[in-house]
Amino acid sequence: MGDVGMSGVDAMSGIDAANAFEAAAEAQMFEAQELFRNYERAKRLQLRALREGQWGAEVKALEQLLDTITLEGGPALITYIAKCAWVQAADANVRREVLGLIATHIARLRVRSGLPPFNDSLPHSDEPPTVYETVRHELTGVGTWA
Repeated sequence: MGDVGMSGVDAMSGIDAANAFEAAAEAQMFEAQELFRNYERAKRLQLRALREGQWGAEVKALEQLLDTITLEGGPALITYIAKCAWVQAADANVRREVLGLIATHIARLRVRSGLPPFNDSLPHSDEPPTVYETVRHELTGVGTWA
């Protein structure tokens, strides 16, 4: 009985295919990492522009508040945002950037506390809106609850 295994040529083509697949996967991973680095760079530039812009002092004060807030501090954050005249006067782009800043702080706080980063309420349910959802509504008008 003869050997049923792959011939030397078949084995080499299998190795070549595996190497090609590995090279393609590495190239794809490198591209994704580069895209993510570009995204992070753009977000840093946006945040710097926000801090140095018309509302820079107010944004820095908000960041100081966010750095001290706890999970139980959600109502205080909601009240702060609702009473911030500068937030209401800011254009939609600034309000969107502020919302992103707040969302990042909430997600980090939740993760540090052992919780999932997001916990939005289910639409059309009896669940009350989360702090993020309430702030989002205040800043953008998105999401309304009865």
